[in-house]
Amino acid sequence: MPSYTIVAGLPSATGYTTRRLLRALAISRLWAVYQRWDGVHDQIYASYSDDEGLTWTEEQVTTGTRDWSSPTAAVDSLGNLHIVFGNSDFAPRNLWYRVRTVAGWGGWEAVTTLIAPRQQFQPSIAIDSEDNIHLTWFGTGWGTFLTKQQVLYRKRVPAGWLPIELVTDNSRQQYKPEVVVDEAGIIHILWVGLGWGTFILRQQVLYRQRTAVGWQAVELVTDINSHQDAESTITVDAADDVHIAWTGTGWGINVLVDNVQYRKRTAGAWQAQEALTDMGSKQGVPVIAIDTLNTITVVWEGLGWDFPARSQIRVRRKVDGAAWQAHITITDDNHFHRHVAAFPAILCPGTGYAFLYHNDTDLGVAGDYQFFTLGVTWLPSVTTDLDTGVLDNAATLNGTLDADGVEACECGFEYGETIAYGNITPTDSKRTGETFSQLIAGLLPGTLYHFRAFATNSAGTGYGADRSFTTTRATTPVFSRAHALSREEL
Repeated sequence: MPSYTIVAGLPSATGYTTRRLLRALAISRLWAVYQRWDGVHDQIYASYSDDEGLTWTEEQVTTGTRDWSSPTAAVDSLGNLHIVFGNSDFAPRNLWYRVRTVAGWGGWEAVTTLIAPRQQFQPSIAIDSEDNIHLTWFGTGWGTFLTKQQVLYRKRVPAGWLPIELVTDNSRQQYKPEVVVDEAGIIHILWVGLGWGTFILRQQVLYRQRTAVGWQAVELVTDINSHQDAESTITVDAADDVHIAWTGTGWGINVLVDNVQYRKRTAGAWQAQEALTDMGSKQGVPVIAIDTLNTITVVWEGLGWDFPARSQIRVRRKVDGAAWQAHITITDDNHFHRHVAAFPAILCPGTGYAFLYHNDTDLGVAGDYQFFTLGVTWLPSVTTDLDTGVLDNAATLNGTLDADGVEACECGFEYGETIAYGNITPTDSKRTGETFSQLIAGLLPGTLYHFRAFATNSAGTGYGADRSFTTTRATTPVFSRAHALSREEL
């Protein structure tokens, strides 16, 4: 079970504030975003890996004489890394945004600009199929009840940030929302809050979605006379069904202890709740993901295992519609482990799973920020290189396999007269760093053709950028009259 160190010697509290810090690109790069102490203040950092997590390069996102915390991150279709974070030193606590492109880090943008004593917490970010940013968080200073924490939402389009919207306007406190966007563009937000359902003095798990016509009614995921912890997690599958996990009391045999629960929403209705643990010791900070094979993975930390006084990392998995598999042990030693983030749903590999966690060497002593992977096959990354040898009816297409996703890939090209392509070349088996070429013939003279490289492994198919070329015009032989006469005399 490979585990690689991103940063060594981090304080035990590092990165414990936000889930889903790991982000990957459909190209080969992985990102891990976190906060850590620079010797004077808490700063935000981003590390990337171009070799499936084996080695990492760190970049500093924030500087200065303030403390920064709660980073959340997502990657768009162009590979740009988007980060939202807040200050944690004094009120007012506001949120800021930065983007990292191939050109480097962009400037700071204020997401909120409230004055003291208002405070904003725990942002969660998602990106839709058009690369718009969707952000949720909780904070004071909004709506009817200015001193109560509400759930907020804001969208960023290419022209900038749109107005802030209230997801809740409740007379009681709301906590720690998380957002995902499905393929239809529907926004799904999950959080925990007071003031809902039958038991308004108990924290319940809440859900709300925003469709093209606006916000729909708040839905009670739980309505139980027992406390639900303020750590919930959400994902959507390829059919746009919602899957959630959370920890709370009132379930199973150990009703007074926080245990991990799961529930699915399909066809607009919530299915029965399922218990993933029923331990006599607290379980917490679950994160859920679903991969391309429709396998659900839930990762969490918990006490009461082989070293009962030490928080360990555990995993449970199931294929959607089947029974949950047995617990999988990730850590099993006399150290404190802090779970940080699981691999995000939309970018799960074809098989296996990966996540981040903080591995304390001992209580109160700095540990390592770890990247864990088991049985993962990543989506391959490929570059469409320049064409060569263009003739009136043929050309040679070239490509490079940048990352094979840890297994050999079948590499080839799509080509045609439009970006719909319509033709596929034979393929060659290649590994990371290898080039490949295909001669295509039977082309029309003087015609524009588009092409792109592709690479396929068990996780799926990665595509290179579109390129184009124009075949040369056919030449017509020109004969002189003398030559023609000479031919007649033969």
